[in-house]
Amino acid sequence: KTTLATISACITPISIVMPVVVGPWTARSPWRAWRWAYIPRMIMSLAAVFLIYALPARDADDHEPTHLTLTYYVAVMILLGLFSALSTVQFVAQMSFFSTVSSDAEIGGTYMTMLNTMSNLGSKWTTSAALYLAGSDVVRRLAVPQPPSWMSAPLDPFYTVNWACFVLGIVAMPVIFSIARRIESTPMPMWQVKGASDKE
Repeated sequence: KTTLATISACITPISIVMPVVVGPWTARSPWRAWRWAYIPRMIMSLAAVFLIYALPARDADDHEPTHLTLTYYVAVMILLGLFSALSTVQFVAQMSFFSTVSSDAEIGGTYMTMLNTMSNLGSKWTTSAALYLAGSDVVRRLAVPQPPSWMSAPLDPFYTVNWACFVLGIVAMPVIFSIARRIESTPMPMWQVKGASDKE
């Protein structure tokens, strides 16, 4: 845990610098930037699976492995750094779009808060659902009960959930990209809130 906390502190500057770097790009075409980061972020999820699979198992006394190499720590840092950069690109692109459509001075801040809240409601629950499924008995029973000869232990539900999410992300990608393009092509007046005086 201490090592992970140290690594997280080392990649914090990425989260600080990335908004400045990608800001002009996302301001011009926020949804194009969001789509650009989608596939690399999916690839990072697969890389995480292989990285965790390469992690040495606990010993007989259930102690954490102490013989991790420097190469492994560097790989973890690179993976977390890339994932942080891609996540920041998508977040900045999303907020750039929200700030564009909520530019009305009368309701701008409230509108932007509402859009961001709806976005969080639609995205944050998936993390909780994945973590719940990774530890559930249902997924554990669906995992490989008898591992093949090249596996030293039964497949952990973590891998089952991760692969399922990756496949779902690939299958849903055309639909997600289509929705993103439709949102991007929606005329700006359609996003404006019409008050009573506008309807008269």
